[in-house]
Amino acid sequence: WSVFFATLDSLTEADLEKVITIRGERHSVIQALLRQVSHYGQHVGQIIYLAKQLKSSDWKTLTIPRGKSKAFEQTAFVYSSVEAFKASLKEGK
Repeated sequence: WSVFFATLDSLTEADLEKVITIRGERHSVIQALLRQVSHYGQHVGQIIYLAKQLKSSDWKTLTIPRGKSKAFEQTAFVYSSVEAFKASLKEGK
């Protein structure tokens, strides 16, 4: 990650408009960055899949536990987020 973020920090606006070739395909630098971040997501999914298989019934969900969505929706965090979103819509943001 440190290499990825260091590279991001070094890019200029002009760099983002350049075209590069990856595996014979031309991409803008922005497209290449999105491609790479998407690729990382695929690997994260693979790691989670394997972890779930290895932990089996001991697996602890990374998000809202199965069957607990209603309880989560009632939390102050969700309520305040929804209210903030509604307020931003009223303000035209």
